[in-house]
Amino acid sequence: MMRLDFAGDHRIAAPRRLVWDLLLDPEAVRRCAHGVERIDVVDATHWVVHIAVGVGPLSIRMHYRTLMRNLREPESAEMWLDGTGAGTEMRLRTGIRLVEPEPGLTHLHWDADAEVEGMAAGLGRRLVEATARGFTTDFWRRFAEDAARHAARETAERPVPAPEARVTRRRLTLDQLPVRMVADVYGDGRGTPLVLLHGMWCERGMFRRMAEELARTRQVIVPDLRAHGETAVARPGWGVEDLAQDVVRMLDALGIPRADVLGFSMGGMAALPLVLRWPDRVRALVLVSASAEPEGPVRHGQMRLLAGVLRRAGVQPALIEPAVGYMFSPAFQAQSPDTVRDWFAGVEGMTAESLAQATDAVANRPDWTSRLGEIHHPALVVAGSVDTTMPPPHSERLAEALPRGRYVSLAEVGHGVPVERPHDLAAVVREFLDGQGTGEQGAGREGREAGSRSPAT
Repeated sequence: MMRLDFAGDHRIAAPRRLVWDLLLDPEAVRRCAHGVERIDVVDATHWVVHIAVGVGPLSIRMHYRTLMRNLREPESAEMWLDGTGAGTEMRLRTGIRLVEPEPGLTHLHWDADAEVEGMAAGLGRRLVEATARGFTTDFWRRFAEDAARHAARETAERPVPAPEARVTRRRLTLDQLPVRMVADVYGDGRGTPLVLLHGMWCERGMFRRMAEELARTRQVIVPDLRAHGETAVARPGWGVEDLAQDVVRMLDALGIPRADVLGFSMGGMAALPLVLRWPDRVRALVLVSASAEPEGPVRHGQMRLLAGVLRRAGVQPALIEPAVGYMFSPAFQAQSPDTVRDWFAGVEGMTAESLAQATDAVANRPDWTSRLGEIHHPALVVAGSVDTTMPPPHSERLAEALPRGRYVSLAEVGHGVPVERPHDLAAVVREFLDGQGTGEQGAGREGREAGSRSPAT
């Protein structure tokens, strides 16, 4: 038996959704694989491929049983080929991984390992390996070119949309609250307003791109939470329950009886006491990179120590630089260094006391897990699949415990989902909230992997 292995990478000017669809299209495979005579489709993931392959002086006709396995749509799959013909047996496994580093661009990585037995194996390793490598690399090159052509054709044929009206944004200062609060209001008053609550060491600007998209169909309100952005620093000792009360007071000041609420990280930790204490003020709930569980003892001690050091030493780069790794995935840091620098500059601009207060509030958050069954609101829980700060199991448990919880995981995203993938998150949120407007009452706990372009994947 002869064993072979090889791998390759391609950057394809096409959306990942399109590349995935072509990967499962037998006609696309037939176009791109040299020597394919026909493909018999058994079902969507099981084909029989009839192919003629030249190996040195031999022309071998083989019948491959082809299975697609371990599909994680539209992120990864395995293609297994088991073929016989002309006294030769060959088994080929190809692992396929698709990443969309930016809209309309897909990075395809493949790695293949094969076993060859029989007559072909007797021709010598160098000849067989060169033939197998050439056939496989040629297929993926053709496939990448085919996908790029499809994407270009779709773009050329797509009608040019009419320009959308510019979304208005106005800045509000609410001085009548116990803590002076500043907020941005996007759009007009159509539909149920949506409130976006940012995370620890962030500010309302992190939601700008999301808010502009969502405000095309509803009013979106984005406050700076206490001790963040332009909202005043309070006396030490406040917690996430105080943030919840600040939001209710803001809604009172704006004359809004009921709103949809999206909370990211610390904002999600504040959204839970908000919906538990004031259930009539919330229509639907979205929790992003959040948890209902208390901080673990080790990390609690680390965070309390950090807060104390900040108060004594002030804002030092060495103290706050690790926050970048907690916030963003390594891939996003490499691909969007300007965005990361802007976010970090915002953290550097905060006072040591505001950073310490926020750290204490998150470190000392209560355990809400025993009360999640009381929340009967429609709830969407969103996680980044590579979040190391609040790993996806936190979100999965949260969605499972909410009576009407749904779960969505965005592939290849770190903790900072609203910054790394604002358009995808906006699409997922819009789909969820619009569903509540149509009278959707299903409780469905729905675990999904959402791709870079389509929230429905």
